[in-house]
Amino acid sequence: MRRIGERAPRFRVPALMEGAFTYIDSARFQGRWMVLCCLPSLGLVEPTFLDQQVEAFAQKGASLLAVGPEDDSLHQPWPSQIGE
Repeated sequence: MRRIGERAPRFRVPALMEGAFTYIDSARFQGRWMVLCCLPSLGLVEPTFLDQQVEAFAQKGASLLAVGPEDDSLHQPWPSQIGE
């Protein structure tokens, strides 16, 4: 298990960003704090909450990444649900 302050292992994963699917590589976050939030499910409430937290973490110099178990196609409606 990783601890706060330890380097995260290198990864490249599919992600929904700005309404489009892409890949995120951990190298993008090198030298910055990254908060990795693993959730058991992602409904309507979670994306709204996470969207509000992104700015709070950004003000502290950290990036917030959320991981959910659902199929990618279930994430597509999120931008419209949170007003993007």
